[in-house]
Amino acid sequence: MKPFKKYTWLLAILLISSAVIIAVNDSAVAAPAEPFKIMTYNIEESGTNPDWLTVVKEENPDIVVFVETGSWDDNNNALLNQYCDELNQYFTDEDPYQCVTTQNIEYETSGEAVFSRFPIVDVVQIPEVVLDDGTVFDVSHDFIDVTVDLSGTLVHFAGAHLKCCAGNPENEEKRNKQQEGIINYMDDLGNVPIIYAGDLNSFSPVDVEDPNLAPDNDDLGWGPMTMMIRPDDPTYGSSASLVHTWLDIFRELNPSDPGYTYGHQANNLDGRIDFLVANQFFTVDNFLSSTVGDTPTADTGSDHYAVDAIVDMGGGSSDDTTPPAKVTRLTATAVSSSQIDLDWDDNAETDLAYYKIYRDGVFIDTSTLSMYSDTGLPSGTTYSYQVSAVDTSGNEGELSDPASATTDRGSSTYVYVGSITWDLDYIRGRNPHYRLEAFIEILDYNGNAVSGATVEIVWEHPDGTTQTMTATTSSNGIATFTVQPAMEGTHTVTVTDVVSDHPYDSSKNVETSDSIQYEKCEKYNGKRFVIGELIVLFLQHNT
Repeated sequence: MKPFKKYTWLLAILLISSAVIIAVNDSAVAAPAEPFKIMTYNIEESGTNPDWLTVVKEENPDIVVFVETGSWDDNNNALLNQYCDELNQYFTDEDPYQCVTTQNIEYETSGEAVFSRFPIVDVVQIPEVVLDDGTVFDVSHDFIDVTVDLSGTLVHFAGAHLKCCAGNPENEEKRNKQQEGIINYMDDLGNVPIIYAGDLNSFSPVDVEDPNLAPDNDDLGWGPMTMMIRPDDPTYGSSASLVHTWLDIFRELNPSDPGYTYGHQANNLDGRIDFLVANQFFTVDNFLSSTVGDTPTADTGSDHYAVDAIVDMGGGSSDDTTPPAKVTRLTATAVSSSQIDLDWDDNAETDLAYYKIYRDGVFIDTSTLSMYSDTGLPSGTTYSYQVSAVDTSGNEGELSDPASATTDRGSSTYVYVGSITWDLDYIRGRNPHYRLEAFIEILDYNGNAVSGATVEIVWEHPDGTTQTMTATTSSNGIATFTVQPAMEGTHTVTVTDVVSDHPYDSSKNVETSDSIQYEKCEKYNGKRFVIGELIVLFLQHNT
């Protein structure tokens, strides 16, 4: 029994410290009338071996969950956009990918991303989960929940990377708690279609019971998959779902194939630890095939093999071909120099799925609510908007009448430095080192983030040398400056200029200069950081 399982979805939302909702490209995407491919792939430390991209080109998945995308969010999603663009330029005969990734990821071995050729409706990043006893558990690698529109059916793709590694009972306990918590999260989504994908760093109980399917030289455990596919298990069944029943896609289609997904490069740990798992909205008949590491470059792409499956939605949506009514009473209101808010009347259809937002005739995003904020806009610019409604069968209604607004511009406007913060990461790999980043936040006179501003700083290194650097603020108003490898000692950054559509008023700065200090601490085999009077111990550990 799960005595504390009655907490609400609202509680889960309140526990999410970084919800990410991301609009990607504006391309129209066709519904999957034919079978399509889904895939999960741990690319190893943000894609340390470039052959991982070749594997993706060989596999040609329609939806893929990438794991260990740690640095893809750096510099305003620079790597995410680079890889998304490269694959879209390669697959010229396919619908383009929409691409999203988790944000503010600390380690190269963390992070997930989803690339989809079908519309992405919603993205939620999950850094904390609620356990069965009601306690909040901070996961080592954030989960991601990406809602994709498949033939008018909204399907959740939940991406996971559970705590590594073998040989440590505490790690196994963390994996079990992370799985327990994400099962609770998925239960709170309700009776909706879900595909759970990623690196679980543990085995399946079905594999463990057959010496031909799982190795006998490792102690990763098998609790996470037992919770999913064996709800009656005396040890792990108490943490099983109260809403969903689960299908291990590869094992159901390949009962005698080991399907090893990890260890082929080291040749000392062969096991199936990467999974595609579907809930009760899918049956075995919905999956035509499932393979592991079957492309020419699979061996060199990563230390993991990709797991894929061909999905047949059985003709997709219902016979409903009636679109929703035209959206009415759309208004557009400029609330700052960079933001325009939209509002419209709710549509009355009982099968309404979401709304599509168009700016100047181009699709930019979706919303499940009858309101939307368009942010990161230049000042003094006029935009025209229209909105349409989409039902659960994929039918799109007529565009609303247009509504226009102009972002604010005024002589009293100014920009200033809102904050200076720091982050130090230990970069693993062939050349391990420390990377130090300074984040400069630029705000306007209304306190809104300023995008596209050029920030100039002077970075003073511990040896007394200085470096003048510039960076452009992202949509959240952050300019990122990076030094790697970082010297030990005191680093100081000073903002010398900000160039944007509005004057830079340094007198309004919350801070103009800030310092950070770190030094080796042999006793702890780690790093000691001093920020003002605060001492933070940073322990190197296996993530």
